[in-house]
Amino acid sequence: MESDAEFIDSMEQWVIGSLVFKKEHRERLFALARRGAAMQWRPISEAPKDGTRMLLAYRNALQKWRRVIAFYAPKLAVEQTDDAEGWCEYDEVNDRFCLPEGWYECIDNWDDYTHVHISGVTPTHFMPLPPPPEDKP
Repeated sequence: MESDAEFIDSMEQWVIGSLVFKKEHRERLFALARRGAAMQWRPISEAPKDGTRMLLAYRNALQKWRRVIAFYAPKLAVEQTDDAEGWCEYDEVNDRFCLPEGWYECIDNWDDYTHVHISGVTPTHFMPLPPPPEDKP
């Protein structure tokens, strides 16, 4: 039995409905398919825990879905300007205050805060954020 790649290579063109795709468009179609696959909800166990922003989903106290842009702060990785009234962890090695390890919702439109700790709920799913729009004059 031939592989998917061999099958696709054997086709000079694809016809899907009334659309005709030539063999030279294959890589672009694969790239589109990979982007579509990336834009699916995935289990939280697969989420990056390196500060990467992503779309996070969890059920709130009323069991309603909540979707937020968030990131996971590893232990002693995200520095803060002060100890936030005793809430942050002190990193003795580097003499600085850091966020406690955990999930944080991103707040991009407040002057005082840029993120808020997510507590009392357990995130269950995540999805990578799409790239921002391209700037075109």
